[in-house]
Amino acid sequence: MTNNKNKLDKKIFDFLAISIVGVIAGLLGALIFSSYFFTSSFTLPFFGQINFDSSNLGSNQLIIKQPQKVVIKQDLRAYEVINNIKEITLDIYPLVKTNQITNKFSLDNFYKQKDSLGKAIILSNNGWLLTNIHLDKNKKYIFVDKDKNKYKQEKIIYDKLTKYSFIKINNNNKALPVAQFTPLNEINPGQSVLIFDKFNNLYSSLIANLQSKNLIKSTEKFDCFVKINQNIKGAIVIDYKSRIIGFIGEQGVFPIINFNNALKYIFKQSKIKRPYLGISYYSLNSLVSKTDNFNNYGIIVYNIDTNSPSQKAGIKIGDNIVQINSTKLNEKNDFTKIIQSLNPGDEINLIIKKGNKEKMISVKLGEK
Repeated sequence: MTNNKNKLDKKIFDFLAISIVGVIAGLLGALIFSSYFFTSSFTLPFFGQINFDSSNLGSNQLIIKQPQKVVIKQDLRAYEVINNIKEITLDIYPLVKTNQITNKFSLDNFYKQKDSLGKAIILSNNGWLLTNIHLDKNKKYIFVDKDKNKYKQEKIIYDKLTKYSFIKINNNNKALPVAQFTPLNEINPGQSVLIFDKFNNLYSSLIANLQSKNLIKSTEKFDCFVKINQNIKGAIVIDYKSRIIGFIGEQGVFPIINFNNALKYIFKQSKIKRPYLGISYYSLNSLVSKTDNFNNYGIIVYNIDTNSPSQKAGIKIGDNIVQINSTKLNEKNDFTKIIQSLNPGDEINLIIKKGNKEKMISVKLGEK
């Protein structure tokens, strides 16, 4: 009788064990299937984020991240976005000299994803790139695409204003795919965005706000940054149309669309040229309530650079500039953005208001 009971218990135990193993195997199979056809990143209870990215699988690694990281839903759109972004970005590595290595040279051996310094965005099909990493122009770097093709640098230009680096690479006589950027009017608080880090992980997030930290502004310095709910420094923020908003930096995300005007000089002359007016100011739009009985638009000149175009034209500290050419300065029309959308040498008309009177001053923009 006891033997029969033991046999029955053993059968029940075997049945339960086989069932549990079967369920686990089924779950793993579903996860791998989902990661291959949809997205490489998702979350499991207790385990956190699991990433089956192809770069990790190739190196026999399975990355499990902490649960607090927000990950994208398993949808086909996110899978398309990550592939689109891989097409228009390159990984940056310090150049490895093969004569210093005893092994036979191989990208698999020496340019691992985990060793990447960060990402560069492709700006032009002939090989101009942009990154928020400060690259030393006296050092050599290599740039590697998703198919492990490598490109050598020809020139590095560091932009002191934004602390970004422009790089010209040898495109190997190949027309490179070019990134598109999100227009400023399509960057809004509450908007869903994606974050792509240097390890090719993709996360979902939201735009918290568009923030200007400084009360006193400059016509030569952008200070409006996009704040994201996740702060993965160096990662790229993308909208759901695969357009790039910018890199995550110390102050937030600087919208790359602001580079549009400077890019034409980078492409044609291999140098950074920006218009120069030479005014520090504060905006009445941010200081005065709309309910106040006051001329609550325009800017007040706070300071003027010596020998600047604005000083030479006769603009004074305290002047209330309300209009540039035909554009009124209000909460929708930022003075710095308008100036930086123009070219060195352009002549502008500024309307200055004093009481009920207005006067116009013409200024020829300099170069900086």
